[in-house]
Amino acid sequence: MRLKHPLLFLLCCLICISAVAQEPVNTYASLFQQNKYLKDWASKFPHFQLSDFRYAQTDKMESYQDANDLQPDKHFEDLYGKLISYTADKKKYLDFYSYQISLERVTVKGKKVIQAGVDVHQVLLLGDYRKKTLSRIMQVGPDQFLEEAVWLSDSTFLLVGTNSMQPSYTPFMYVGDLKKQQYHLYLPKNKSLQRPGVYKSLRWQLLGTVIWL
Repeated sequence: MRLKHPLLFLLCCLICISAVAQEPVNTYASLFQQNKYLKDWASKFPHFQLSDFRYAQTDKMESYQDANDLQPDKHFEDLYGKLISYTADKKKYLDFYSYQISLERVTVKGKKVIQAGVDVHQVLLLGDYRKKTLSRIMQVGPDQFLEEAVWLSDSTFLLVGTNSMQPSYTPFMYVGDLKKQQYHLYLPKNKSLQRPGVYKSLRWQLLGTVIWL
C-alpha cells in the first residue's frame, strides 16, 4: 500500500517519537523529592525545576567489554560499594568512580583513612553479575562531570551531571535504556540554570575520612 502523504507520515512519526522520549521527564518529579542524592544534587542549582528540561537528542550507547568473568569482589565492594548505584536485586551496578578515582585504605597518624587519587576522564561502567560482564557504556571529556546515577528499573536508569562553563556548571540529564542501547539527553530550556561550584555527592560521607592527593 502506497502512502498518499509520505512526508506528513514521517513528520507524525517523528513527533510521536519525540513525545515518547519526552514523556518520562515529568514522571521523575517524585524521584527528585524521595531520592536523597538526586534531591541534594538538584538543590545546588538555584531555582531548579525539572519541568525546565527538554528532550535534546538520542544517542547510541557505547559498549566496550572490559571483562567477561566479573564476580563480586569484597575488596572492590569495601572501597567503592557505597559510591556506586545498584539495581534492587544487586545484580547490576553503575560505576563512574573506579575508572577515574583510585581509592586505597591507609593509616595516617594511627588513624585509618581512605586515600584518593584522581585522573582526568570519567567512564561509566556497567557491571552485570548475571552475565559476568563489565562494560564501558559512556565516556565523557574533561569538561563534563557525571554526578549521580539512579536505577529506574532493571534496564533503565537516570544519570545526571554537568558541563563545565567555568566558573559555572550547567546541568544535563540522561535516561539510559539498556534494552534499546540508547541514551535520551535532556537539557534545561533556562540557559541561566547554573551551579556556582563543584559538586560532591553525599555518598562520600559514607566512606568516612578521605584524603585527596
